[in-house]
Amino acid sequence: MFRLTLAYYLDGNIEKAWNDFVSVINATSEVKSDSDCPICYDKIVDGVQLKCQHIYHEECIQTWFEKNTTCPMCRFDILSIS
Repeated sequence: MFRLTLAYYLDGNIEKAWNDFVSVINATSEVKSDSDCPICYDKIVDGVQLKCQHIYHEECIQTWFEKNTTCPMCRFDILSIS
């Protein structure tokens, strides 16, 4: 099963990076969908659903998470889940 990772902790803070990784795992799940991705507007088919119930393409939300830790639709912070 695909799980998103945050790879922007390059400062050597392994504990913080691990805690964020666990939060991402807890905040996402794989889903099948026929809806459109709110980021790129293409059909999703295989997607990633956040705990806030919004669904995205894996690649789209992964790119988003490189700069943000919130849902693009509702601003739910995925790092708030432990």
